Amino acid sequence: MSLDLPFERYVLRRRLGKGGMGVVYRAFDTVEQREVALKIGDVPTDSEAAGRLAREIRHASSVRDEHVCSVFGTGTTDTGAIFLVMEIVDGPTFVDMAKRSRSGPSLWIEALRALVAGLAAVHHQHITHRDIKPQNVMFDSDGTLKLLDFGIARSVTDDTVTGTGQVIGTPAYMSPEQARAEHTDMRSDLFSAALTVANLAGRGISRFHSTQFTIAQKVLRAAFWSPPLLLDFDPAAPPELEDVFGRALTLKPTDRIESAQALLEVIDACSIRHPLKEQWLKDWVTGLIDEETILAYDAAREVERAQTLPKDLDSNVARALAWRRATLLEASPSSLKALAEEAGRAGFRFDTDFDGPRAQVLESMNQKPPNPDEFRRASELFRRSGHIEVATKLLWSYVKLRPDDIAAVRILDRNLFGRVDHLSLSIARGIKTGGLAAAGRVGGAGIGAVQPMLRQHANDSTMAALAGVDRALPSSPSSSARPSSSARLKPGVAEQPGLPSWLFPAFVIVLAAALTWFVIFTVRTAKETLVVQDKKIELIETTTVVDKRLELVDAAQAALSAHDDAGAIDKATRALGMDPSVESGRRALLIRAKARIAMGDRAPARRDLELYIDRTTSFSDPNLIEVKKLLTSLDAPDLNKTRE
Repeated sequence: MSLDLPFERYVLRRRLGKGGMGVVYRAFDTVEQREVALKIGDVPTDSEAAGRLAREIRHASSVRDEHVCSVFGTGTTDTGAIFLVMEIVDGPTFVDMAKRSRSGPSLWIEALRALVAGLAAVHHQHITHRDIKPQNVMFDSDGTLKLLDFGIARSVTDDTVTGTGQVIGTPAYMSPEQARAEHTDMRSDLFSAALTVANLAGRGISRFHSTQFTIAQKVLRAAFWSPPLLLDFDPAAPPELEDVFGRALTLKPTDRIESAQALLEVIDACSIRHPLKEQWLKDWVTGLIDEETILAYDAAREVERAQTLPKDLDSNVARALAWRRATLLEASPSSLKALAEEAGRAGFRFDTDFDGPRAQVLESMNQKPPNPDEFRRASELFRRSGHIEVATKLLWSYVKLRPDDIAAVRILDRNLFGRVDHLSLSIARGIKTGGLAAAGRVGGAGIGAVQPMLRQHANDSTMAALAGVDRALPSSPSSSARPSSSARLKPGVAEQPGLPSWLFPAFVIVLAAALTWFVIFTVRTAKETLVVQDKKIELIETTTVVDKRLELVDAAQAALSAHDDAGAIDKATRALGMDPSVESGRRALLIRAKARIAMGDRAPARRDLELYIDRTTSFSDPNLIEVKKLLTSLDAPDLNKTRE
């Protein structure tokens, strides 16, 4: 690459955009006779600014991959500003595609693969990008995904890029360690890449909705209290895909998948990929396939799953969740009927009409870093009320924090996959982090002690992994290694007759029986204690007094249902002026937004919806999908006044 390209060689066409490192123009290369992107930086005012631009040039020019924007050359303008000549990427942005229409899981996995493939090429050059976000991802005219902007990239040979303790990057897409200004490496890019692609599921709305400074403070304060899930963005996310993304979205970088290449191998083995693979994504970007076709394909996969699951109690949750995902993807009459029948038989509910205590439990988990056990208790609380979808999401968050809890993993596997010959990859993750090995050491018998419990659900590869862990555990010293009693006798003293040979085995049997009784007694006592606690919780729930704010919110909802929009706005506004339940405050915002939409007041409605999302930092908000849909409808040229 030449380092001295003349600026006069390029004819500027039009301005494409401006970033922190300069202005980008569409230009024509009069020598090569081709369209290019010309990025003109500001005239460096200090050595640090010049160094940042020099790093971008060096890093970007060293990567050659179809999923990374190519750099052709660089030079200096007459004013001393450095310019960068790049490949023109003239397709839509990632943000445009996310907001344009709803996409399905089969597209999310292909977008993740394309982005991770580009990262693999970047990482191969020993470079970390450090600012992966939707604004730095585009598509070219044939639908190929391209990674852009190496403005704050860092090479492993760079001594430093920012001052110690300084946060750099885009807050909403930072990894936890990056948000805390700790050491970052290539695994941080993988976390940001997974969150970026999750925007397709969230239809352009990030987990924190904004990249403003207030949101940066929120990220830094929370530092991701719970592992992000695809279910945060779209409840139609299938469990297999959740597990693929989950390998990159772990709170601790040491638990994260080790490299982009390793993640590519996991993605290639994912069972939900469309036969067309990346061409499926390209056809969607270029408009060759539409939203209905994609969602119908993904819904058919969930219908097939629901129909092939065993018809027993162990699989009723998995069947109901599969039908639920199918109806969310494509609300066909047959799927809706099957879901209603399945939910009716099992007593499951998929509404968001949570009572006060359950809503407060969810909200409290957003106000402070929750103990992992809070996820487990909250999951059980929602399971008892029949809200199995929320209960499963909470249990998944718990398992990601406590992969060594074998009982919880088995429940999660049953909820996701039913009674089939399958253990979720959560088990494999538990083995990787030493969870099962630790459980074996506590029991004193290694993994072999838990093998009988798992064997009825585990496949051959899982059992082989368990056996490998078991062999790695230290065994107890052999009795043959100890000196015998005869060896300890003094010379000349005859050896006394030993104890009967049957006595020691009998002693072992009696001891084992006693230990078994003790374990059974302890478990039974714990269960009885849990039952007592559950009854206390239920008693508290039934005696909870609804505060005035909830009464106002209910009155506002009634007014909205009666088409009294002005009354709904008045009551919701009065509720927002009171102090208690935060959850009821969000409900009031949603009700007021709906009433304003019905009256045609789009700008105030948008402010209410954006404030609603800004107050929500986790999947625990049951109305987030509806809020996103309302925001999308406000972007339409003509607003249809519709009510639920």
